[in-house]
Amino acid sequence: LVGSEMCIRDRISEVFPTSVRAKGQVFGSMTHWTWCALLTWVFPTLVESGLSVPTFCFFALMAALTFAFAMKLPVTKNKSLEEIQRELT
Repeated sequence: LVGSEMCIRDRISEVFPTSVRAKGQVFGSMTHWTWCALLTWVFPTLVESGLSVPTFCFFALMAALTFAFAMKLPVTKNKSLEEIQRELT
């Protein structure tokens, strides 16, 4: 799961039509960095309160679910947005 951040940035740039791509990029990046900031704040707080094992298990589960979701995404290499949309509908 190392490097999944780049997958997020790559996918965000591909899923929005050209007409709204800039706004979609901003929204996706803002959401991503907001959750990263919250995680950075919450994780040490939970560990210090004695919940290290449940905290680790929760984040391990989330990482596994993220990996499973990423494996189900279609390959988009050398495909136009229109081709990807046809495959998904």
